[in-house]
Amino acid sequence: MVITGGRWLAVGAALVALAGCGVDTPVGRVADAVAAPFRATPAWAQDPPREPGMVFGTGSGADRDTAVAAATRDLVSQIQVSVSVDDRTQETSGTTLASGADRLERYEAATRSDVRSRAEQRELPGLSVIRQEQLGDRVWVLLRLDRVVWAGDLSGRIQSVDERLKAAVAAQAGDSRPAAAVQVLRATAPLFVERDDLVSRLRAAEPGGTIRAEPVDRAALRRQVQVALDQVTVSLPAEPEFSDLQPALVDAFAKVGIRSAAPDQPGTVRLRLTLKTTPLRIDNQVRVDGDLRGTVEDAQGRRLAGIQLSDRSGAPAESVARDRLNLKLARRLADDLDRRLLDILQGL
Repeated sequence: MVITGGRWLAVGAALVALAGCGVDTPVGRVADAVAAPFRATPAWAQDPPREPGMVFGTGSGADRDTAVAAATRDLVSQIQVSVSVDDRTQETSGTTLASGADRLERYEAATRSDVRSRAEQRELPGLSVIRQEQLGDRVWVLLRLDRVVWAGDLSGRIQSVDERLKAAVAAQAGDSRPAAAVQVLRATAPLFVERDDLVSRLRAAEPGGTIRAEPVDRAALRRQVQVALDQVTVSLPAEPEFSDLQPALVDAFAKVGIRSAAPDQPGTVRLRLTLKTTPLRIDNQVRVDGDLRGTVEDAQGRRLAGIQLSDRSGAPAESVARDRLNLKLARRLADDLDRRLLDILQGL
């Protein structure tokens, strides 16, 4: 008897149906063999094993390597849930609205994002493939992570970070300069973030385990940097051509938490600026283009940072256009200094 293509489909469907009914006959066994390539997942992938001290992950791919990669992502996602829950518990403290504390929080938030994105690529020790199965054109694997091995690796990493923290703080011991405080921050902030991430993972690997105490006082280090930031004052250019710009600078600096020094007092840093403006009449409007250049210097005149800003503003009257230009330039300069303040202080 010749079975045409359409009849093959019908027979295949019938065999698949028989396999689904679990018929233990020669026909049922043939049906099971026919249906196997069409199964979505093997039974152990649908219901991964549970074993004390172990984490399991499943995945599939066109070959073994892609299946292992998929299973690793599945396993890591389970770890990340535990780590994320722990992080939310650990990072519930609010941020003080004082300018120094706020600036520190912004810097540390950026550091956390950078360090944690790199932490996702960390290899997992104690990881092994314990099951592999070919279904149709897909390879399925089952990974197992040994929590004891994982926890031991994390504990060793934490100890290494602690040694680096102690060395970073010791390198600036006894130095009271603002630059030293910022250098300690720059050296320790990524290490603290890495440590927090490792501690969160260790809690996931070994719930209820003992965590090493931090080797340095994190809060004390933050206070030192915050004091240095809050004491920063900026001496404004005293030349007559900046008299119209000065009020806008004072106001713009205050809004980002930078104090301007009194006219008769030296600041932590000083601005040396040149401002070139070009008025241009367009129909019934006057447009004023401005080019602000200069440097940020320390009290001895040493260059700490460069300044180069350009903007423009328009109005029916030139005086109004210049006032608007001064406000725009002042705000941009304040934002620029606020963003670079840690770099500037590190050079003091």
